[in-house]
Amino acid sequence: MYWMLTGFLRSLYEGMINFKLVGLEDVLYAITYSVLFFKVTLFCHTSTNEARSSSILVHKLLLEGNCRKECVKELKMSSFQLQIVKNEYNACGFFSPNLRLFVSVVSVNASYFIIMVQIK
Repeated sequence: MYWMLTGFLRSLYEGMINFKLVGLEDVLYAITYSVLFFKVTLFCHTSTNEARSSSILVHKLLLEGNCRKECVKELKMSSFQLQIVKNEYNACGFFSPNLRLFVSVVSVNASYFIIMVQIK
């Protein structure tokens, strides 16, 4: 995450400084970094949401009641495990890579970019 964010800002800065020479290449790198960061946060966000919805699906299957005893036993164990284990990604407990993080990072990067433009 850190690599993507610093690479994004460095590429924007280099693109702004050397825009006439190789600025377009740096801007493309910045776009690549931002797309990679978006993909990571989107995948973590959607997998967390899918894990939450799987608990609901298991409970719906249990409520239908048209399963064999072995199936009901497995569904109950799965339901118990899904209630205990929270499926969330985090970076060593510091933050969760989800879409909320992406939006806040985009706003911080926009602020840094505006500052860089004003300083230049």
